[in-house]
Amino acid sequence: MKKTLGIIFLFALSACLSFAAPSGALRTVLDEMNMARTAPSDYAATRLEPLLSGDKTPYQRALAECIKQLNSMEPLPALTWGDGLASCADEVVKSKCAGVDYPEISERIGKYCNWKGCTESLVSGQSVPRSIVIKLLVDSDSAKRVNRNNVLSKEYSHVGLSMAPHKEEAYICCMDFATGYFSSDAASQKVLLTKNGAKSLVSELNFARTKPRDYVKTRLMPLYSGGNSRYQKALGELIDEMNGMVAVNQLAFSEELYSSAKDWTDFQTADVTEEPVAETADGDGNTEAEKELSWEERLRKYRSFGTVAESVAFGSGSVQAYVADLLIDEGNKESVNRRNLLSSVFTHAGASVGVRDGVSICCVDLGTWYDVNTVPTEAFDLLSDRAPKQILEEINFARTNPTEYVKTRLEPLLTDETDETQKAIKELIRKMLGMPAQSPMIYVRTLENAAKEWVRSQSSTADTAYDQNWEARIGKYCMWNGGSESLYFGSANPENMVREMLIDAENPSRSRRENILSRVYTHIGAATGVHAKYEGICLIEFVGDYLEFNENALKSPNSRLGKGISLAEQNVIAEINFARTEPQRYVTERLEGLVRNEVSTYQSALLELITEMNKMSPRKKLDFKAELHNAADEWVKESGPEGVVGYAKDWSDRIAKFCKWKVCSSNISYGAFTPQDIVLQLLIDAGEPNRGHRKNLLDENMSAAGDAIGEHAEYGIMCCINLISE
Repeated sequence: MKKTLGIIFLFALSACLSFAAPSGALRTVLDEMNMARTAPSDYAATRLEPLLSGDKTPYQRALAECIKQLNSMEPLPALTWGDGLASCADEVVKSKCAGVDYPEISERIGKYCNWKGCTESLVSGQSVPRSIVIKLLVDSDSAKRVNRNNVLSKEYSHVGLSMAPHKEEAYICCMDFATGYFSSDAASQKVLLTKNGAKSLVSELNFARTKPRDYVKTRLMPLYSGGNSRYQKALGELIDEMNGMVAVNQLAFSEELYSSAKDWTDFQTADVTEEPVAETADGDGNTEAEKELSWEERLRKYRSFGTVAESVAFGSGSVQAYVADLLIDEGNKESVNRRNLLSSVFTHAGASVGVRDGVSICCVDLGTWYDVNTVPTEAFDLLSDRAPKQILEEINFARTNPTEYVKTRLEPLLTDETDETQKAIKELIRKMLGMPAQSPMIYVRTLENAAKEWVRSQSSTADTAYDQNWEARIGKYCMWNGGSESLYFGSANPENMVREMLIDAENPSRSRRENILSRVYTHIGAATGVHAKYEGICLIEFVGDYLEFNENALKSPNSRLGKGISLAEQNVIAEINFARTEPQRYVTERLEGLVRNEVSTYQSALLELITEMNKMSPRKKLDFKAELHNAADEWVKESGPEGVVGYAKDWSDRIAKFCKWKVCSSNISYGAFTPQDIVLQLLIDAGEPNRGHRKNLLDENMSAAGDAIGEHAEYGIMCCINLISE
């Protein structure tokens, strides 16, 4: 028997949502507190339960009480570092070391930051970060458990720490907690109140829009604990969505929208009696906070925009935090802020930040830059997310109830004329009355993204050409077998768009009609927009066999998908088969975009892979084998929770336990969160001089594969892939 194996690491990037970050022991104390907040049961099991002795001392009673509290509480959001709070805490530490009294926090804190609520904890006698946090949480010296309540409070969002040796108490550590935090001392936050700060906020938003997966890795994953709190659930939904979304257009900074947003923050920070009112406007309502003009009137005061939207937030205190909070959109059931900020409808944005009563407030205004004097008002509906859904509903009406469609949509168009349009309508009526009902089309966001790419390129010009490379464009977003697309210019009404494509009077082949009524095509995606020459443009993608590999790669970033074999696990094998069966296309669509003009181990391995795959003949497709999935799943469940890196010594025997094989191999990746990233990292194989992972995946002798994705204690996620020749 022949057997090979390989392991690859992908280290996740991390970033804090604040403007500054602690280092060394302070960083460790912060991480330890955030572990207790975001994973309370795990903290109780790993940190506190080993300390139980069964004694009846006050410390042991407080310890048992703390364990019970942690096991029963919902996870909380992580605390964000505040440098102003750290300066406030540092004043206490320096005073204690100098042997002088220090003022109450309410007297000190105003020198360093604005705040809405604050408290303070002081620990002495401990120098080890974990021991400091454990002492705070157990809090056996306080009947009211004040320190524990500070660390585990839902109220506080920011913390700052300072610690130093003390001649009498060995070591002291002070930590100040606050909510509604906004540092008056940090230069980066002072800038946030200026136009340059507003531009930085739009730039951060563009990072999320144009590089969604990078944004997830660097901005969102450090906040994700997998807990059941409303915040963590909203964050998990956002991570899923952004891992599966296609990049959307970059927003241009608009002076007009900046002025509009500034009007709002100026009004909110003026000396008025009303409290700031948080409201998101999506085109249907008026904000209660703006008394002179409705929000939409205010946006249009400076320029004629097509579609407009406004999102506001309070208390985040930094560029990154504001954008993240608006995208997470915890308190908004319909995620209107998120939809606004990630919508490809908008072309321009402006933002403004102000401070009122120590609480920072932010307004983001978005607009679509069209001249409303030359474009019909109805056409702007095509820029909303509703239009593609209306296209789908109309197509499925025609497919599933052709007789009723004829009665309500086509017969009212009949006249006594004998032109080509009337001939096409009568021909369509005969066809639909004689056809059985078809199954409804399934709508796919990845196909919508493929359609959007072409619509965006056409809508700003007078061009009406088809994309000659449409198959490659769809191939960037999904795996498919058998497809077509239909392009339409004319009406701005979705119902009319579908009806005119079905009539297809100017097209002798009636290809658009055939696409819509086809029994072969099962999945569609559509995009609509305003066209420079016509009122509207609509592009519909149709495919038969469909397998997605970009969208919804993982249901939850750090957990397994449902029961059995997940979509993500199937997509890993589909992605491997893409590389094996179409190596040159894989190079074009996956690898060439990663090439950079730099000298690195990664780039060297990438260029080597491109050369190899360009010369490589197609390999046979791997069958997905459930037994290989089961073998991989057993190791993932055994090793992942323990943070084990590598294989069990009996890895090949494990595979043999589930199925017979002539040759077997296995690869494991750690830290890659999408099927595409998993396969890319294994194929590039930058960390392995002999490229063992690459050889395993492209081995022409292999005939079947199975994989499992699951949680890993150290790297967040792992994927084990088993391959065999039968």
